[in-house]
Amino acid sequence: MFNNYKYLISYLKENPKAYFIVIAISSMTGVLEIFGITSILPLISIYLGDSGITLPRQFDFLFEIIGIKGLIICFILVILIQTILLFLSESYFLKKMGIWRTQLTTKYVDNLINSDFSHISKLMPGEAEVIITRNVGYAVRNRHKTALFISNLVISVFYLVIAIYLSPQAFVLFLFLGSIYGLFNLKFLKLRVDYSKRSSESYLRAAQSLSEYIFDFRGLQTSKKGFLKKIIEKYLEDASYVHVKNDIINSSIRIMGQPIMLFLLVCGVIISKTFFQLTNPQILIMLYIFYRSAPKLISISKGYGEIIQDSPVDLTPEIVLWEKRKRKNNSTRKVQIKSNKIELKKISFNYKKNQVLRDININIKKGDLFLLTGKSGSGKSTLLDIICGFLKPSEGTINIFGHNPLKQSYESLLVPYVSILRPETNVVQGTILSNIAYLIESPNLKRVKKLVHKVGLESLLNKNGLNKKIEPKGGNISAGQRQRLLIARALYKEPELLILDEPTSNLDFRTEKEINKLLFSIREKTTMIVVSHNKLLKNEATQVYELKNSNLIKIK
Repeated sequence: MFNNYKYLISYLKENPKAYFIVIAISSMTGVLEIFGITSILPLISIYLGDSGITLPRQFDFLFEIIGIKGLIICFILVILIQTILLFLSESYFLKKMGIWRTQLTTKYVDNLINSDFSHISKLMPGEAEVIITRNVGYAVRNRHKTALFISNLVISVFYLVIAIYLSPQAFVLFLFLGSIYGLFNLKFLKLRVDYSKRSSESYLRAAQSLSEYIFDFRGLQTSKKGFLKKIIEKYLEDASYVHVKNDIINSSIRIMGQPIMLFLLVCGVIISKTFFQLTNPQILIMLYIFYRSAPKLISISKGYGEIIQDSPVDLTPEIVLWEKRKRKNNSTRKVQIKSNKIELKKISFNYKKNQVLRDININIKKGDLFLLTGKSGSGKSTLLDIICGFLKPSEGTINIFGHNPLKQSYESLLVPYVSILRPETNVVQGTILSNIAYLIESPNLKRVKKLVHKVGLESLLNKNGLNKKIEPKGGNISAGQRQRLLIARALYKEPELLILDEPTSNLDFRTEKEINKLLFSIREKTTMIVVSHNKLLKNEATQVYELKNSNLIKIK
């Protein structure tokens, strides 16, 4: 399993300065440990009445002034300084990890929203949320384990130096005994890695399924038991099974670890006394070294196992994966309108082996209300995605205001000129102002107030005006108010092209009629492409087409 050191190297490269500070402070702690233990051996010997032991020269002067008890107090102070240094080291690293955590999350989200549509459209419901809420914290803990592993490893090197200095024979003995314990721990490492990976994958699938199904909460009420039994319980039972297996292994190591270490320690003392004939003070010091170093050695063995166990499901591969999926053209420079037309010539689109669109030709002029109808699954949404440049057609050319959307970034063409209202568009938690001036840093209040009046949302205002609180997904307002709010959002930037996918579905007749009237009032300034089966829209539309059997059929 030692070939997995690549994970440790990758963590070090992420934040080399933070890990360097950890190594530096750990080295200082190790130096203090050498000073303390190499001096405590003769001090303990004298304290126990072994007159044959003499103090190192550097301690003769101190011994004459403060005596043996004073030197022992100095040794205790050294231990205290070591503790403070390690605390400062860990606190510094955790603060750095807090900054890194924010940067990592931001980078992941940035890669996500700037990725190619063909990839982001396949993102599972809840997948991003799970990564941000759980996996980011998980990744930080793994880096913390790495820092502790490195710190313990550096300090343990100093313990080896001390052991060699005091007794090469005892060093060989304890190294041999420590290796036995290490092999015992590593024996279970592969099982821990496999079980951890299976458990994480199962919990992730359960979370994704929950997010996916709960979105249709009303439909879920008709089959709740089936959902729990067939979907959630299936993943949770599998995850729980392998999780318990992993916990049993970890518990076994923890419970059996101390008896095994005690047994090895007793063996070491017997061998040291019988074969190496070490003095009692030497054995006492070796026991002290063992007492100080054993937790470090255990932490090294356990820490390495946990890092390797957790690294295969670490977050950073997701960061790298979405980095590769980012769109090549992300220019934010606004392009200029060269034409008022929207033209699609001989557009065809194949999904796998199925032809969704065949030889589609569209010519829309400024001010047109282009209505698109067709059965569910006929390809209407696909055609809208091609117009926006989200999908690349198998054949044909696209011209939006004199530009090919496939050769422009979303930020340079869609952001300044196009507004899109799809069935999945949501009202977000915030205020009326933040929902209409969606993600705008300095909103135009005059324009927002005008839109509130225009879409008929005056009744939604309260004493807080535009700052009235909106619950997540508009939970505290009606369906009609949510739709009006979304239309106001779409109209805020005064788009050249307004794309609406079923803008009046699931609304009562009165609200539907009012929204249609609103759309008719802006048609001279805004070109509209609308997917709808509304009869009133059909009557008012400039062009009406039906998508049927992959072909576009003209109705009007």
